[in-house]
Amino acid sequence: MSPVHHSISIIVPVYNCERWLPQCVESILCQTYGDFELILVNDGSTDGSEAVCRSYNDSRVRVFSQPNRGVSVARNSGLEEARGEYVVFVDSDDWLEPQALEVLMSQENKADITFFGSLFRSEDSVARAYIPEERFYGSAAEVQQGLVDLLFNPRHPDYVGFTWNKMFRRDIIREHGIRFIEGLTIREDEAFTYSYVSHCRTMATLPALLYNYRVQQTGLTFSRKTADEYIMLGEAYEAAWRLFDHGPLLDYLAQSGCQYYFLAMRRSKDTVTLDKALARFWSFWKSACPSIRFHGLYKQVMQFDSERALKAYFRLRLMFK
Repeated sequence: MSPVHHSISIIVPVYNCERWLPQCVESILCQTYGDFELILVNDGSTDGSEAVCRSYNDSRVRVFSQPNRGVSVARNSGLEEARGEYVVFVDSDDWLEPQALEVLMSQENKADITFFGSLFRSEDSVARAYIPEERFYGSAAEVQQGLVDLLFNPRHPDYVGFTWNKMFRRDIIREHGIRFIEGLTIREDEAFTYSYVSHCRTMATLPALLYNYRVQQTGLTFSRKTADEYIMLGEAYEAAWRLFDHGPLLDYLAQSGCQYYFLAMRRSKDTVTLDKALARFWSFWKSACPSIRFHGLYKQVMQFDSERALKAYFRLRLMFK
């Protein structure tokens, strides 16, 4: 029997979320638009999450289980299984508004990527809305400017840095082999977005509030990261920097990449990792020339404009950790 194809593939990575998962799944199954498949990827949960996943008797629900390898691998597994024309990601402790898919699919001119509004809901029931202005960007150059519009909008900071507030086209993901960076647990969704958007010719932003994000002060987002992970993140921003040509966007990506390389240098616990981070930082710093302001002793060291001086400072700093 040939596989059934749907308009939308909804991918939900699941890890130890037994408490919130039913609300997430039911918010999807109760959508006013029904032509979708729900892909639940159980990433080695040790609670009852897998049982919850398999409890739904609905032909649109597809469940896959794998050993615990992290959210990026789980999302990539979902992409491998997806059959829809479009892809939407939902986190397992969040939920959609009932009309979310209907609003997205009712757009007359569907863009290569569509951003939509969301509500950040904290544990004390306080909700904060992220609502973009309604815009359509009709060329690759306009798409880059659209990213800048979102990145530097003080009302909606960090709006680009999620995957769950967007709808993607699966053919673009498939054609260009776009995947989440395995092993990266900080801003991995933003790295994915830049890789994807570099192939987009149209972009839309919708003011509709379609997604509910549960804010919790625990988990990966709030855990301390290693120097190696910050190096990976710096490399992701550097790779994105090489994909675009719009000045303000390039400077933002260069600033971000250099800052994460620099943070990796500060977090390094051995000379091998330190030297790797420093080499990446210095090479990118000299080629991209980002507008970063250093402060205190870092400012004094950077005034030497010398990789050797920077290495000497951080080697000395490492000795006293």
